[in-house]
Amino acid sequence: MILPSRRQLWAWAVLAVAQGLLLWAGGPPVYGWALAGLWLAVLAAGAFALWREKSALTVSRECSPVQQSGRDFSMRLFVRSAMTRRLTLHVFDHYPAAADCHSLPLRADVSPGESLEIAYPLVFNQRGRFRFECVQLRYADRSGLWLYERRADCPCDVRVYPRFDHDPSHSAFAGIRTPQPGHVRPLHSRSGNGDFSHLRNYLEGDALSRIDHKASARHGKWLVRDYEFEHQQPVILMLDGSRRQQIRHQGKTLFDELLNAATQLARAALKAGDEVGLQVFSDDVRTWLAPSRQSGQYRRVVETLFDRHADSHPPDYAAALHDVYRRQRQRALIVLITTLESGDERILRPLLHLVQQRHHLMLVNLRPPWLYGREAAREGENALDIAQGEAARIVYDSAFAALQERLKREKLIFIPAQADTLRPQLLNAYLAYKDYLRR
Repeated sequence: MILPSRRQLWAWAVLAVAQGLLLWAGGPPVYGWALAGLWLAVLAAGAFALWREKSALTVSRECSPVQQSGRDFSMRLFVRSAMTRRLTLHVFDHYPAAADCHSLPLRADVSPGESLEIAYPLVFNQRGRFRFECVQLRYADRSGLWLYERRADCPCDVRVYPRFDHDPSHSAFAGIRTPQPGHVRPLHSRSGNGDFSHLRNYLEGDALSRIDHKASARHGKWLVRDYEFEHQQPVILMLDGSRRQQIRHQGKTLFDELLNAATQLARAALKAGDEVGLQVFSDDVRTWLAPSRQSGQYRRVVETLFDRHADSHPPDYAAALHDVYRRQRQRALIVLITTLESGDERILRPLLHLVQQRHHLMLVNLRPPWLYGREAAREGENALDIAQGEAARIVYDSAFAALQERLKREKLIFIPAQADTLRPQLLNAYLAYKDYLRR
């Protein structure tokens, strides 16, 4: 594409002034027409020469395919010229809209046969998969009256991962209290908290409920059952990726906070020897990762979650819980992280009873940020709007609290959480659950 340069625009202004002076001085009109014709001939010759000149520029790029959100990195461009003259290039890289850059366009000189390296800083503020498409180049002709602009395709894919805060010094999270799972209905018999292992002779102090009467009658001595305690078990993370998690809090969505907490819990569970599985759902099951404790499972969890975002659909708890119940046969700890609303209790109650026949269930109810308290009044906001907003918040808060109280009566681990304290509350609840299994 051939475009007029700034020098040409100034020349047009000078030509207009010259034409005005000729008219003011009363000169013959033929002089003005001759001057204009000469100028148009110069422009046409320059444009034709630029059009005939072959643009022999090749562009390539180099960068790491894996980056971290919120952290600067350097994008390097390599431009090689096979032109017959020295060029002053204006370079602009068409980077994704999720990135920020304040150093483009760049200006650089390149000689014939020379390879030029251009580096500029770039930062991504979002996570996900992004693609660089092309680089825009612009240079002037020999006279500087015309600009030649072209786009060079040099695609590149970049995966941007979130900056998960997994500082080991914060593992205790002192001051955060979570409900203890002592009220959870046990899934095992009272005689053992695991699977049957072997028979052994009765010892003083053994519980009478552990005596195997049939085996004792056959062998003519008292025999008791020993059980293999299963402290390691699958942990299934069920993450709500519906429109309820699109609410923003302190520059992040609730889904971002949810992913941060889920990855930290997955890391802790894998270190404890548990299997970790994953499900992301909204109106349907979007993602499923089978539980495993093998090396690389944490990397697979992060690879599965880093480009997931909350969509605009409502959550379907029935489809999600039935999918987990169908896939996971071995007893497990199901961690459901969502934001409940009025009316969800009628849908959830029979589903929770179904899942609890086989698994333990930890329900984490993430409180919407706009229920935390009244923000400062904005300038120009009248008293009626303030009162109506506060009344609506109080009504919704009361319904939210009543819903939580009804769910707390169910035989499950119920955790009311906020975005600011979700990570410590979730981790502390998991550690308390592990302590409960060891009893």
